[in-house]
Amino acid sequence: MELAASTKLPMRVLVMAEDIEPLTKAIEMGYVVCDGNGGATWMLGSKTLLAYFLGRVWASDFPNVKRGGGTPVWTKGDGVFPAKALERIFDETNIKELRQGRLYSNVPDGYRIVDRLFITLQ
Repeated sequence: MELAASTKLPMRVLVMAEDIEPLTKAIEMGYVVCDGNGGATWMLGSKTLLAYFLGRVWASDFPNVKRGGGTPVWTKGDGVFPAKALERIFDETNIKELRQGRLYSNVPDGYRIVDRLFITLQ
């Protein structure tokens, strides 16, 4: 996988992703910066937004628009979420707990930035 070679992110984690293209796009846009040693930094600040992004990439989480519109609800996808590996890569803790606590609640502030990474690839 070309992304593993160029970023040094662990192949075993990358192959588990449901849709790797948004991660590639996030790196190109500067939202994710890889350190060349298998680690990465989330540049958009919010840990909740990071958890949302990782859930979308690895577990196929998605924003579910309520009837009548309004703010979408963060809905769990059916993919695998390798929380411990992602926490090591991003040097963050409690990503799994944060994601689980926010599922079926409103998507986090800034979600449109993340969602655009998926929309532009369709």
